[in-house]
Amino acid sequence: MEASAKACPSALALDVGDTRLDYHGLLADVGAVGEELRSHGIGAGDRVGIRVPSGTADLYVAILAVLRVGAAYVPVDVDDPDERAELIWTELPKGPTVMMVGPFVLPAQSGSGGI
Repeated sequence: MEASAKACPSALALDVGDTRLDYHGLLADVGAVGEELRSHGIGAGDRVGIRVPSGTADLYVAILAVLRVGAAYVPVDVDDPDERAELIWTELPKGPTVMMVGPFVLPAQSGSGGI
């Protein structure tokens, strides 16, 4: 993505709904969310629960930011009941370190996967 942003910074990189981002803008958004994740101590080997509406710029930025910091993401459909999200996240061997809900990064609840 960095190579594309350098070569064609104003080229369209993301077009979803009413959000259009060029490579420069996408890279900036991914970088900002990545820094937020790093501020929570997220890095290689961590898991990040993502519960963001499908087909939104927030979802794509969240996934790219998680991957950029070297972590893995655990997606849960935003329309699933809270109990389903809790089940998925608590069945992980380590559970997520943080969750991304909408555009927000939240610490996981200790002892559970959190919502």
